[in-house]
Amino acid sequence: MSPQMLQPPGAQAIPETTSISDYDLARDALAMEKYIMSGLNIAAWEATSEQLHNDLVHMLSETHGANRKLFEYLFAKGWYPVEAEDQPKLDQIYQMFAQAKGKQMPH
Repeated sequence: MSPQMLQPPGAQAIPETTSISDYDLARDALAMEKYIMSGLNIAAWEATSEQLHNDLVHMLSETHGANRKLFEYLFAKGWYPVEAEDQPKLDQIYQMFAQAKGKQMPH
């Protein structure tokens, strides 16, 4: 059985064209936001100044907001389908991570 894909009502097909479309721009912007978030995370981890750390965390928060808006736009258009997962599978994954955390974290 193929996985169920979540898409909003009125989802649009991904455009098939050689010109740059709204789809291309939005997907590229989302990829760029993800890249920026990764860099900001590393910079915040390694910042030696508390003020610099706070500024980077603030920038990271703003970037997360922009990333979320891009995701919501793409999802609303049907250009970023999300695979639905059943509850037993989610429970299994949760248990796997809970067990791993218990082994790694001291009590």
